[in-house]
Amino acid sequence: MVWGPMHWGHAVSTDMHHWEHKPIALYPDEHGLIFSGSAVFDKNNTSGFGQDGKAPLVAVYTYT
Repeated sequence: MVWGPMHWGHAVSTDMHHWEHKPIALYPDEHGLIFSGSAVFDKNNTSGFGQDGKAPLVAVYTYT
């Protein structure tokens, strides 16, 4: 099996039923291709990545 470049899509929903597709969120780069992963909204900023009182979206994914 041959894999081509993989991208992370981006979509938002207010009701988890109807979705609005956004531009691609992550592209392959000089580090490799992107495979599985997950993203979460860090409401309490436990990661410390938030700035100016805004909670961050934290993504973790694998590269080849």
